[in-house]
Amino acid sequence: MQTQPATTTASQNGTQDRLLRLPEVLSKVPFSRATLYRRIENGEFPAPKKDGHISFWHLSAINAWIEAKKNGLDN
Repeated sequence: MQTQPATTTASQNGTQDRLLRLPEVLSKVPFSRATLYRRIENGEFPAPKKDGHISFWHLSAINAWIEAKKNGLDN
């Protein structure tokens, strides 16, 4: 499987927000691919955005989820 480098997009506040593919998301969280998708299905993790058959996550959404977990919040 070939992975493509993450790209960036402008977020609403004008800063750059990187787009992450699955391997990079998995490197930031302490669980497996299967657990990631289970948590997405249960509404416990940000769902990916889709562009055709490509899934990606905004870095800001992943970072917000990580911060919420650090602060003891559920979502």
